[in-house]
Amino acid sequence: MEFLFTKIVIKQLSRLPGRDASRIREKLLFWQSNSQLLAIQLREVVGMEFVTHRLRVGNWRVLLQVDKSKQFYLILKIASRKEVYQ
Repeated sequence: MEFLFTKIVIKQLSRLPGRDASRIREKLLFWQSNSQLLAIQLREVVGMEFVTHRLRVGNWRVLLQVDKSKQFYLILKIASRKEVYQ
């Protein structure tokens, strides 16, 4: 499965501090090549429209929508854990 980014997420990634942005990119590439470890890290999200799952990368959360039929993850938002659910 592959990760697809919305335009908003690309903008959010470019605004993050360099170290955090590269760490998130590295983790996404790692999980893309290791689907079994990705399945362990995915957590379901309840009560958010369009968002079905989240991933944790340090103090950052990656909110995404899983489309199993088309074999991709659509990343909808990247935010700090303090701001992500507001």
